[in-house]
Amino acid sequence: MTSGVAGVDYRTALVSIIPQLRRFALSLCRSKHHADDLVQETLLVAWNKRDELRDFATLRPWCFSILRNVYLMERRQAHREIEDVDGVHAAAIAVQPSQENVVAANQTLSALRRLPVDQREAMMLIYVERVSYEEAAAILGCAVGTLKSRISRARAKLVAELDIASVLAERAVAETNCATKPGPKKSSSRAAKHKSPPPRSKSRLTV
Repeated sequence: MTSGVAGVDYRTALVSIIPQLRRFALSLCRSKHHADDLVQETLLVAWNKRDELRDFATLRPWCFSILRNVYLMERRQAHREIEDVDGVHAAAIAVQPSQENVVAANQTLSALRRLPVDQREAMMLIYVERVSYEEAAAILGCAVGTLKSRISRARAKLVAELDIASVLAERAVAETNCATKPGPKKSSSRAAKHKSPPPRSKSRLTV
């Protein structure tokens, strides 16, 4: 690596991929603070090992690999499974400010969070970070065929869950509309029946 790449250019490139690293970290850990710690540790390792980077174009997948290794090392040390909580990926997906899009995005995020970790991280790398299948397989330490199998199973689960969520949402809207629908108005004939007759005028006597 040249000194220019290892210096200002390398630092700039690292800073530019921080949002992507943070999104990927959020797909793995249970809190934003933990994700920030993972990103900081990743940047530190990537900077200290910058001389090991053979191709500057592979910086992003290389940093994804570092981040995932840092996370897995923490899990091994903790001897426990770390799960997601609500709010994961929220910053990763941009939606238009319409109620329908917000509801659809929330449903997608909820379904994504319920995927197994191996399927969730595969979906994040391929569909959110736009990493190639070859790069994603290298990051996850699996064969390309295994990665495609995880993607296929994840998509099937998401489609099934989102279809169910869509049906439930439509049913809830229909029930709400029925509950708020005004009752029938009284007919004019009935109103006329109960209306008191006008007072009769007194007849005049002529002499």
